[in-house]
Amino acid sequence: MSSAKGWRQALVLLLGGGLLSVVAGALWWVLRPPPPAVLAPLALPSERQREIDCAAIGQRKVLVILLLGQSNAGNHGQTRAEPVADVFSFYDGRCHVAADPLPGASGDGGSVWMRLAPRLLRPGQIDAVLLAPLAVNSTSIEQWNRHPLLLDGLQRLVGQLRQRGFQVAQVLWQQGEAESFKGTSADAYRQGFAEMLRRLRGLGVDAPVWVAQATRCQKRSNAAVHAAQGELPGLLAGVRAGPDLDRLFDPVYRHDGCHFSASGLEAAAQAWATAIAGPAAGATR
Repeated sequence: MSSAKGWRQALVLLLGGGLLSVVAGALWWVLRPPPPAVLAPLALPSERQREIDCAAIGQRKVLVILLLGQSNAGNHGQTRAEPVADVFSFYDGRCHVAADPLPGASGDGGSVWMRLAPRLLRPGQIDAVLLAPLAVNSTSIEQWNRHPLLLDGLQRLVGQLRQRGFQVAQVLWQQGEAESFKGTSADAYRQGFAEMLRRLRGLGVDAPVWVAQATRCQKRSNAAVHAAQGELPGLLAGVRAGPDLDRLFDPVYRHDGCHFSASGLEAAAQAWATAIAGPAAGATR
């Protein structure tokens, strides 16, 4: 009898512990912290990023790319890239020799874009690439439609490009990891992206918008948002399919389980280059 009683007590403790775990998990999900209201600071030009006359760049066959998203669209990669010939960046109305960390994006590490840009140079068609980033760590689709830093920052960036005579030829959107922590639904993401796209068009940016499928961070992902990102090109005019970056989730590609390693940066850049290979020839003077 004593052994049976002990077994029953052990079972009660086991079930009770499991119930507590479920309750604790549910409470965490309900009370989980929202994306930060105060956004991460943006990198500023450094001595490695010598200022260049924008007018001189504008005389070339330059491909102007607007880069939008969260940390993996910013400077949160494991390794920095050095300046590359004919690759420039745009920040606060000025042009610079491009180098990581790119001004206008959060983080102090490396970016996918410094690896992508050289892959887009084409003798006789594109002899310069101008990178214009606005990418901030942990930002959700909701924040892209509500947060003053992002709203004002995008309007200012697009306006300054226009003032300097640059026409955006491509928009690359790489965002979605925050939605895995928020539990965003597919409908909410589609509606949020459509709202952001309307604002972008309202600013006069009529370039194609390439959307990456990107939701994975740490042990989290969002299958609904991943699917919604893949559906957007068939739902919205001017939206095209970017790479599926959730596929690059082997530890060799993510140095901390979320952000790209040196190998991940190269692999993501190649995935982007493959996705936009044809239309990337749309350089503007």
